[in-house]
Amino acid sequence: MLNPPRASPAAARGIAYDANENSVVLRLQRGGFSMLLCADAGVVFERRVLSEPAHHASLASQVVKIGHHGSATASSSPFLEAVDASWAIVSVGSNGYGHPSPAAVRRILDAGPQLRQTDTCGAIAVSVSPSAARAAGRWAAGYAVRDMQSVWARAPMFRKLST
Repeated sequence: MLNPPRASPAAARGIAYDANENSVVLRLQRGGFSMLLCADAGVVFERRVLSEPAHHASLASQVVKIGHHGSATASSSPFLEAVDASWAIVSVGSNGYGHPSPAAVRRILDAGPQLRQTDTCGAIAVSVSPSAARAAGRWAAGYAVRDMQSVWARAPMFRKLST
């Protein structure tokens, strides 16, 4: 668990509490695979974790779920470089905030990972096993990332009823 810190730096300095910056950030690991789940954390979390050598070294992950729905204040270039992911996932839907921000999308793409967004791909599955990765058709070091649109399209409950 990379966030929240044990003692919130904001609280210690008398700064207003920010629920997004105190959201739970996890790095999951199985064998040689790792995935960073950034929840709603943004630039405050990114700066803090980059400034702490023990955490900075543990950021590298094959897959990153981008923080704060790809807002303009998340996914800084230094953070994305430290994570060095092959895949970036943005969990986003119709919203009035303009998420994901075009600037954040540009930073993500400039950092090099393949980008998937739930507003365009639907649910996204990350499979972590050689057999699951082969079944998904994207063998890549024991894991696979795939959108679930084709799966949902075949599901009976999502088929259009004839009228």
